[in-house]
Amino acid sequence: MEAASASVEPHRAGAGLPLATAAPDAKVGRAEWLELAGRAKRLSWISLVVITLEAAVALTAGIIAGSVALIGVRDRQPDGSGSTA
Repeated sequence: MEAASASVEPHRAGAGLPLATAAPDAKVGRAEWLELAGRAKRLSWISLVVITLEAAVALTAGIIAGSVALIGVRDRQPDGSGSTA
């Protein structure tokens, strides 16, 4: 019997799959980068507006319902104290 070949690798995830390489045309020009950066900035502002509206709706619902649990947004410590110092 022949000994096992030394080039055989132990089993691991992804063994035998080709390595991912960057495409040669993956470079982004300045104009495209500025456009993408502007899009990211707009999405960031839209996200902030949506989150603010959600908070306003939640607080309004809590006030209308008269629920302290719904409007109580205090930063509490794990031990239950309200102190952050």
